[in-house]
Amino acid sequence: MSSDTKYKVVIIGEGRVGKTSLLVRYCKGEYSDKQESTINAFCLQKQIQVNETEKVNIAIWDTAGQEKYKALAPMFYQEAVCAIIVYDITFKESFDKVKMWVTELTKTLDTNQIILCIAGNKCDLEKDRQIDKYFAESYAYQVGACHFLTSAKSNKGINELFQYVGQEILKRNCIKGKKKKERLVINKQSFQEANKKKEEEKDKGYKKMNKGQNNKIVILGEGRVGKTSLILRSCKGEYSDTQESTINAFYLEKKIQVNDTENLNMYIWDTAGQEKFKSITPMYYHDAVCAIIVYDITFKESFDKVKLWVLELTQVLDPKKLIICIVGNKSDLENNRQISKQFAEEYSQSIGAQHFHTSAKNNKGVDELFQYIGQEIFKRKTATTKKKRGPQIIEDTNQLKQNKKKPCC
Repeated sequence: MSSDTKYKVVIIGEGRVGKTSLLVRYCKGEYSDKQESTINAFCLQKQIQVNETEKVNIAIWDTAGQEKYKALAPMFYQEAVCAIIVYDITFKESFDKVKMWVTELTKTLDTNQIILCIAGNKCDLEKDRQIDKYFAESYAYQVGACHFLTSAKSNKGINELFQYVGQEILKRNCIKGKKKKERLVINKQSFQEANKKKEEEKDKGYKKMNKGQNNKIVILGEGRVGKTSLILRSCKGEYSDTQESTINAFYLEKKIQVNDTENLNMYIWDTAGQEKFKSITPMYYHDAVCAIIVYDITFKESFDKVKLWVLELTQVLDPKKLIICIVGNKSDLENNRQISKQFAEEYSQSIGAQHFHTSAKNNKGVDELFQYIGQEIFKRKTATTKKKRGPQIIEDTNQLKQNKKKPCC
């Protein structure tokens, strides 16, 4: 297994059950009785020695378990290969919520593919136990999970938990590796048939592309610049002057007609722009193909912050592959403009971004924005599809000999 590959593991559960303590204990060997509740999202990396010759690198993500942050959790555990759901053995309600977390996982991930662990933490407080051990193990078995008892304080059961995770990752990837090692050796007749089939399946590649799983668009920017209003106007044709600030994360789907025969599905993600949520946003625009950075033309500070959002993007995504659009919203308030149109356009051009002026209220420039994005996604993915090679096809030995060019003299 490649030592460069990092596998994403997420730790989820209610607040104060000890998720961060487990992570810090395992990765850093540290513990504190005064560990503060997590309000930011963070990640630590660890290399697991699975056996004498194999190692697995994992990136373990931890975020807040408090109710007000739960809407952001689905973004945080996207593309995880393992989920560890933690409960406190001395707090029955934390175990009751485990079922809720399992349900949340099934909405985002394939539970038949993900490695699922349920960890009863604080086993050093056995005298105060409120959840029967066998009941917890029985439930874990029912949902296809492996149950562990841990104590971040006493450092019990933690190494066993992550050793199991590493072994499962290795085992499952070995199985996948065997399935991938296929080599097609065919004679002349089947070679011609394969070429014909390959031509027939070209259009299927475009159809797969249009399913939308990779057409993720994120809208970034300061609070109150109109990000949510733009999404609702584009996807639902709705607008409200009393649109509340976004405190949850959500997405809407939009289909774009990119030409006479092709459609493209896009998933447009929106989340809070407030300062207290900014540490979580990098997870939210992970794997995006396009980023829309919105500012309010009547509020200069919102444009000043555009540079910070661009910097954030470059730390997570490759700007050469990312479609970046900078949008001056609220163009219906032209008389109150604080940012020069020319200045904004020149800045956008300097970073390789496309600039648009929009008004969610008057529905101006919104369709043009998303039409451009759809066409760019389609154009880039079409180019990528053409570059991809098909399966390695080898003719039989006799045919290869016949095809060798004779010397000209």
